[in-house]
Amino acid sequence: MTEHQLSLLPFYAGWGRYQQHLVAAIATLTGEQLALRLTPQHWSI
Repeated sequence: MTEHQLSLLPFYAGWGRYQQHLVAAIATLTGEQLALRLTPQHWSI
């Protein structure tokens, strides 16, 4: 029987670009804005 190794590379493809977009989107936010929560049960950014 041949074993197939599944790679996580397709899952992470483009991850660096996503991170760059996220950093750019929140770069101008203030500390107060970053601390905001939708509800007490949700995490802040």
